[in-house]
Amino acid sequence: MDKLNPSTDEKNYPWFPKAMNNADKSVFLMDATHRGDMYHMRAAMQLFDYSLFTACGSPNLLYSNKDLEDYLKRSVLKNKKHVFLVPWKSEVLYGKSKPTSTQVQGCTMDGKAIHATDLEQYKKSVFSENRATIEVVKKAVKQKGLPAAVSNGMTILESASKKALDTKFATLFKDVWDVNKPTVLGMYRKTGTVVQDGKPPGVYPELDTGNALKEIASFLPDKAGKKLRIVSCGNKDKLDGITDDIGEYWLKFKEVKLDSKDSKRDAEAYFLKWAFEKKYYQMATGFRSGPLDLFTFLGIPTVSIGLCNMIGEFRHARLAKELFKRVNVQYDQPRHDATAYFRAESDAALQMASPFWLKDPPTDAKRAVPADKKTEQEKPLGDFATFDKTVLKIGYSIACEKYMSTTKSIELLKPKILDVINTRVARYCYPSNLAGDEKEEKRIEYFKAQKEADKNDMAVMKNDLIHYQETASVFGEKYETPWKDDWADIYTELGLDENF
Repeated sequence: MDKLNPSTDEKNYPWFPKAMNNADKSVFLMDATHRGDMYHMRAAMQLFDYSLFTACGSPNLLYSNKDLEDYLKRSVLKNKKHVFLVPWKSEVLYGKSKPTSTQVQGCTMDGKAIHATDLEQYKKSVFSENRATIEVVKKAVKQKGLPAAVSNGMTILESASKKALDTKFATLFKDVWDVNKPTVLGMYRKTGTVVQDGKPPGVYPELDTGNALKEIASFLPDKAGKKLRIVSCGNKDKLDGITDDIGEYWLKFKEVKLDSKDSKRDAEAYFLKWAFEKKYYQMATGFRSGPLDLFTFLGIPTVSIGLCNMIGEFRHARLAKELFKRVNVQYDQPRHDATAYFRAESDAALQMASPFWLKDPPTDAKRAVPADKKTEQEKPLGDFATFDKTVLKIGYSIACEKYMSTTKSIELLKPKILDVINTRVARYCYPSNLAGDEKEEKRIEYFKAQKEADKNDMAVMKNDLIHYQETASVFGEKYETPWKDDWADIYTELGLDENF
């Protein structure tokens, strides 16, 4: 549930300016602390003509969210709708009493200060971040593809701005761009483990890149006898094992003068779209994040990496469809020490998360929230577990076959839906060079070896249930029972004894 969109059971309604109540049957409601969701909201804004409400939760954060607000405002103002910006938390927004004259300080509608007397409760539905994802997916399913309105609307620029950017883009990264080299653009993420530019770190150190791009490069299949290459982006420093990069690419054109209506986020999105259309890269990848979702909403083939059972994975799995040219790959074993199971509310499902996003210790916590969050959060990420590497390699092979025309290299023992590639899918996969009756013995040897690697990885997690905040029953439900069921089924398919 979105933090700023409580259940209707609470019978509380948000306080909005009267003008918004009169203008729209719904309002886009965005919690600015959920920065990555701005791209989901922007995508939905191309399909629905509503006003925008943005809350940042603290007056001190209002300026740091300016780029988010400018990016979302661009679409709303284009449609001549209202923009209401406040430094409120949900307690004020949904309070039973009207916000006071003190609380409305710093609040603006369409760039002008508002007064408490301008407010009334908004009793219509609000368009949350979660709903934004759902509605875009529904539209894509109905149209059997990503709506052009979405892909075109992720970057809105005046023609003069586009012309100036085109001129600048043509001079950049000439030593890296090469249309003759099939390329995956690898997005580097480092927002969950360190403080950057005086801003607090993100809430999910698990989803930072660490040294993973080097491993990902090794997972990519060949094309025409040559390994697909990765060009990294977003990294400040040169990455180990990655030869080519465009780094913090947005800094290379920040001096380009844009029309006053245009936002820097639109310029950044335009660059990614421009480079793709110039065939400088054919697919994007990285750990689950809002910026990675931008590629998907631009219509660019995308591979998103996430941790199985982690909070948010179900929602992002909605985008994992051929309609969006997207494959999600999920690994099982956390790479960061702070990742564990939490139940944020008593009635919520157990999911993997991090203590850093919680104000209070979660329900059923078995491991104390660290006193020194910064030290624990900045611990380096580990490598992928052995079988998780197999999962990722299979995921990239399937995605590259779909969207980069590489040779088929993976076969399935039984049909599976290949949108979200996780352990339960990967167990049934085997290399294409082991297909055929004459390869049956080697194929069986392959599956036996995979079962042992899978079993060993599972044992590592089982031996540390307290660290992962799991009970034996939860571990059985989420890992052990599926492992037994899948491998029993696989051995049956192979004509082997199920008693293992």
